Amino acid sequence: MKRVIQTAAAIALLACQAVAGPDATTQMFLDQPVSVLEWGMFKLKSNLEFILFSAPYTDERSTSVNVVYTWNDDTINVIVHDAVFGDDDYYTDERTMLLCKDLLNRVRFSAGVYEDGLVSPGVGDYSLFARNFIFYELQTSGSSEALQELDAKFVILAGFNKSQCRGHLLSNEITVIE
Repeated sequence: MKRVIQTAAAIALLACQAVAGPDATTQMFLDQPVSVLEWGMFKLKSNLEFILFSAPYTDERSTSVNVVYTWNDDTINVIVHDAVFGDDDYYTDERTMLLCKDLLNRVRFSAGVYEDGLVSPGVGDYSLFARNFIFYELQTSGSSEALQELDAKFVILAGFNKSQCRGHLLSNEITVIE
């Protein structure tokens, strides 16, 4: 009797093989490597969302952040848009442009870049944005030239309500986008 129960249990286990693990679609995505550029942009976006969304605001607003690589320009665009819902008379075109420029400068400051476009000496040879792109070989070589070159590729696109402006990370210039 004991032998019959063991045999029945073995047959039941073999007949009901559990199929665990990813299917073909999931496996296709698992097989794709993530580049350091993609990983760095993801980390930068996450860090900016934390910094910009945790700021104490008293009015209702909607802030969004995105980081994308533009192939044709070979730039990393940091896109930040802030919309405030309130009195339309208070947020005139002139005032929203000032707030747009302020938003762009806040993003620069979060990278450790002063308003004059220079990286703060306390930050080091490259910005806090570039630190999101450090990988092991680069870290162990002690080379910061690649990260300094990467800093030159960051372009900030800021929007506040209907106003938009842009500027390079390592610059003090702000261009109004019409």
